[in-house]
Amino acid sequence: MKPDKIYLISEFFLKIAGDCPEKTLDGLKSYAAEGDFFGQKDVMRVSCSVAEHIPARELKPMYGVRHFIEEFGCFGGKFLSQDRAGDSSLATLTYDDDFHSVSCVLTDVEASGGSGLDSRMSVAIGESVVNCLPAFGGITYHASAIAYNGCALLFAAPSGTGKSTQARLWRESYPDAAVCINDDTPIIMKKDGVYRAYGSPWAGTSGENNNVSAPVKAVIYVERGTDNSVRPLVGQEKITRGLRSVRSQHFPVQMERQVKILLDFLDSVPVYELRCDISRGAVETVKSLLF
Repeated sequence: MKPDKIYLISEFFLKIAGDCPEKTLDGLKSYAAEGDFFGQKDVMRVSCSVAEHIPARELKPMYGVRHFIEEFGCFGGKFLSQDRAGDSSLATLTYDDDFHSVSCVLTDVEASGGSGLDSRMSVAIGESVVNCLPAFGGITYHASAIAYNGCALLFAAPSGTGKSTQARLWRESYPDAAVCINDDTPIIMKKDGVYRAYGSPWAGTSGENNNVSAPVKAVIYVERGTDNSVRPLVGQEKITRGLRSVRSQHFPVQMERQVKILLDFLDSVPVYELRCDISRGAVETVKSLLF
């Protein structure tokens, strides 16, 4: 049995136990924590194992089926998600009722996209973290987050619209002052009454992330345009955009927690729409407004 590994992710410790591929753990190493930190912060425990066969469970449904094979529900007093393949499951994640402990069981088969066990285990651990986060007071936000002069800017948009491009323009324009936090799904948590954006090992297809955090200065929704202009988002428009920017929670108690955190977050930070081209002019338009 491998020794447990401990990582500091935002404001909680992630303890990984069991049979986790070394390549998966390598992807977490920049977040590794050393020493006895228990009692100082909350601990999320994830136990990993591999099985030749995982029986699919007939779940008491919650919010239905997602991505055709991923199911969520209750079984035997536990919260479960499973990737159904007929009477079998390719991956089953079992959550305790407090969402502080998760069992990740995967079959050792290549996924349809050709990814190996190490990649699938990384995804499973990331899924576990996202589904547990609201119990720790956090959410993930679909945005490319940078830290600029000690403040976090979240560039949000549907995939392919230009959020990563805007974040990259800031880093290129101000290489000594701007750094990537997370290019796809930064963690948002409140610390000492202030919402901060945190890096995490799960950062979408680019994988760009750093183990840094900063207080959120603003959320900026990117829209393609022929000139550069900014307008504030308020009321229902701001809430609607925010609801589209967080990962769906399929367990009712976690959905309620997530919505509560999201609404408080949106009430605490300014939210804007940026219509822009791909130029440094877009950077300067936002910079002149916020700094």
